[in-house]
Amino acid sequence: MQQLKEKLERELEMLIAYQSKNRMQAEAQRDRERKELQDRVSVRRALLEQKVTFDPVTFFLSLFRSIMRIQQKVTIGLVIVLAFSASMR
Repeated sequence: MQQLKEKLERELEMLIAYQSKNRMQAEAQRDRERKELQDRVSVRRALLEQKVTFDPVTFFLSLFRSIMRIQQKVTIGLVIVLAFSASMR
């Protein structure tokens, strides 16, 4: 009985150590990913600020064109959905 109890205690200690190691590795991975994402956002923000600062007209025209492309895609999708809906009646 005593041997079984000692064996279970050792296994519990091993499990706790394993879980702790995994938790630390997961936290380190999250920290690395968060840092990488922050770096990417920082670079992207700097590029956008540079665009706006140096050439606001071109920036806003580009933004307007992007919005128009998105609006076109939404409109096309809506037309397809309405056509499909009408054909199902």
